[in-house]
Amino acid sequence: MTQTSDDTVTVAIPVYNGERFLREALDSVSRQTLPPTETLVFDNCSTDRTREVALEFVPPPNLRTSPSNVGAVANFNRAVEEATSRYFAWLGADDRLAPRFVEAGVEALTAAPDAPACLPAIQFIDPDGRP
Repeated sequence: MTQTSDDTVTVAIPVYNGERFLREALDSVSRQTLPPTETLVFDNCSTDRTREVALEFVPPPNLRTSPSNVGAVANFNRAVEEATSRYFAWLGADDRLAPRFVEAGVEALTAAPDAPACLPAIQFIDPDGRP
């Protein structure tokens, strides 16, 4: 599938002290069969190496850092407010996307243009990434 201006996608990762898992989450975004138009990381004033890990995957403007911890809800809301694409997906810093997540989501929403959202299947994993 070729991405057009009508099917742009933002993947946003709100995070606080997510150094342990963030690299895997961002790697799963980078391996999408249909790359998102933008990947944004919303650092909520982390005290670990979250920012350094994020910058391994996203350019500096795509790392949005709060000067103080605004709380989880405000950080998640900030992600929605600052996204610029038609389609939007949150990704927890300790979650992973299946390789076709973005592509399948765009296909589903394109096929049902009146749908307000789509939710793919979820597979739970343990801290070591095992189902």
